[in-house]
Amino acid sequence: MKTLSKYFLIILGLFQFLACPDVVEDPYPPASPVFVEKTAPADLIEKGIGANFRNTANPNQNSIILMWHPNSEDDIAGYNIYRAIETLDTLAQFENILSIDLSSTLPGQDTFYVDTEVSTRKRYLYYIESEDLSGNNSQPSDTISYKLLTKPHPFSIPEGTTTQNLVFHWEEEQSMADYPQNSVIRINNEANETVWVCMFQYPFNDYSFNFAPNGSDVNEENVIAFNGISGYLPPGRYFWKVEALRMGNGITTDPDIDIAGCESEWVEFILEE
Repeated sequence: MKTLSKYFLIILGLFQFLACPDVVEDPYPPASPVFVEKTAPADLIEKGIGANFRNTANPNQNSIILMWHPNSEDDIAGYNIYRAIETLDTLAQFENILSIDLSSTLPGQDTFYVDTEVSTRKRYLYYIESEDLSGNNSQPSDTISYKLLTKPHPFSIPEGTTTQNLVFHWEEEQSMADYPQNSVIRINNEANETVWVCMFQYPFNDYSFNFAPNGSDVNEENVIAFNGISGYLPPGRYFWKVEALRMGNGITTDPDIDIAGCESEWVEFILEE
């Protein structure tokens, strides 16, 4: 009888050990997030921090979009986004403006964020931390920044326009303290693919741009960079937008990357034979 009781206690203890194992927490924090490298203004594909024409809070101005690479760890719970605002050379403290919970986020929405609570002529600085399922926070990512300029207003292109007489017109109200240095015209086709980009000196007097398929002879403006179709656009349905940009001068070491800017809404137009 004692032998049976002994075996019973051993089995009971083994059951309790298997049913209630000790919880071992992960002591290692995840890697710091990495922002997507910002593309040059005349690249066909736009990536990285910059102005975004959509702003649900204020349709008359832009938002700022952030992009980063997802962490490779399989236990990432989410990301925490921090922001500071710089005005008149004074930098406010960083604050957590958003915590992304990956368990309740749609696929793909863990790699970008559109900040709509922003104003023009203020520099916004951002960094991100990742968090794992054990509650460990990573070290902060690199800090990136951007400043919004006043949103341009594009005009419609008249019916009957052909590839030979295509002209873009828009208007702006920029501050002399943050006036742009360069402008970019970007054209997308009906499949939302960018087919033509031209970057040129900012037009201080006449906000217009004659289409030039080889990136030259554009209203006597100084063309800086050009990408896309070499030759006239074929007839069809297209969309265009204009961007006004201020390039790196101390905020970044790359003078070919914009540190401040704005972009218009996309405007549809039809090219005829």
